[in-house]
Amino acid sequence: TQIRVVPDDCSCRSLNAAYSLVEKLPENWSVNELNLAHCPISELSKGLRVAKGLDISYTAIREIRELLPRIKLYASHSKLSKLPDHSRFEHLELEGCPIAVFPSDFKVLGDLNMKHTNIRSFPDDIEVSGELDASNSALRYVPDLLVTYSLKIWGTQVKYIPAGVVCRAIYCDKGVRVDAYQFDDEKDFDFLPGGKHVCAGAGFYKINHRSGNILY
Repeated sequence: TQIRVVPDDCSCRSLNAAYSLVEKLPENWSVNELNLAHCPISELSKGLRVAKGLDISYTAIREIRELLPRIKLYASHSKLSKLPDHSRFEHLELEGCPIAVFPSDFKVLGDLNMKHTNIRSFPDDIEVSGELDASNSALRYVPDLLVTYSLKIWGTQVKYIPAGVVCRAIYCDKGVRVDAYQFDDEKDFDFLPGGKHVCAGAGFYKINHRSGNILY
């Protein structure tokens, strides 16, 4: 398509403009899903509201000012350098972005891909319920009390994973000291409130004892 500007009176539930020439969106526009991957767009329109999924991969978009809760954001290899505070994502792809700092009160309810980013550290209150992949990033340390499904830190500067970290699997370089807990249960877990219970499957399970790095 040769369309460069989405008209102000455009009304749709979803728009797939990937690999198109779209460079401008209507102001105060609402849509469930929006795919702008590989478009020449450099800025999101004022008042844009995306409810479920936004793809800005391989675009020149540098900042997202406002997002609805639990959105899926795909921003790999874009120019994204900033996320709004108090962000809540269902899924987040940041591979190859110039972003260097996560916002405060930052939570990902699914997977977080931050490979090949300049992020050196996580906020102490970060929550990632799915897979956290920080491979080949600038990450230098992992905070205590981090809970995630799996943690991938190949090719980073991380030398130590503290005992307060809880996850099912850790993938790291040789020589990394690992004191982290692993949850010995076939069910998936979500988070560890207060360090006393794990949410696995349909309910909360009390941690009875520890043997090595395994919680029972």
